[in-house]
Amino acid sequence: MLGRAGTAGPMPLRSALHNWHLANGAVFRPVAGRELVAHYGSSEQEQDARKRLGMVDMSLWPRRGYRGPEVARWLAPSLPLPDAVNQVQRTQSGELVLRPADTEYWWLGSLAGPGPGEMSGLAPGRLPTGVHDLACEHSHALFAVGGTQAPPCLSRLCALDVRPDRFGPESMAQTLVAGVSALLLRQGTPGLPVYLVFCESSLARYLWESLLHAGREFGAAAAGYTALHGVLTQPTDAAFDGPPP
Repeated sequence: MLGRAGTAGPMPLRSALHNWHLANGAVFRPVAGRELVAHYGSSEQEQDARKRLGMVDMSLWPRRGYRGPEVARWLAPSLPLPDAVNQVQRTQSGELVLRPADTEYWWLGSLAGPGPGEMSGLAPGRLPTGVHDLACEHSHALFAVGGTQAPPCLSRLCALDVRPDRFGPESMAQTLVAGVSALLLRQGTPGLPVYLVFCESSLARYLWESLLHAGREFGAAAAGYTALHGVLTQPTDAAFDGPPP
């Protein structure tokens, strides 16, 4: 397959929403072999909107998933593991380890940097007996819904109480969002909550458009991945300030 410059090479990975992004004025930037949305149209308009309610398609963010009776024993030397189902642990490099089931763990690349990079530890290789690869990077889409109006927007589509004082940072739950089975994870600060929403890739466009529609009255706007830079390390909503680079 030919790359963009006409030389042989792999094409960058694209989200299931790639055509939607194209139709809505996305500006793409290749990062770590992935064609990510950097921003849309006017960065000035996006800058103001995403403070209130910004949505980022993070479906191409690096992640891994493993399941099996020996998975905890295998992962424990390399990662901090949650003690119970629906709990989250953070690594020293800012990656997240999720436990959606008793013998299942998902591992999400750090959100604190300017973009996705290589994940630490666990060099690729043959899995031991009793451990199975879930390929969750391909089976599930991932959206970030962040801003001061994220809780009321999600409340329109989800029976779960996601208000910041009830669903604190690094809370996690499995629920329905717009009738779609989803894994919901809270990140961000008390002043600027950010919710990560996982769903099956086949339902990505339906859920993405449902979230945008529900958030219309709150000023919802699609945003590029650069809107996430610093979201988990800044004490105020300054993390969403400034135009994308």
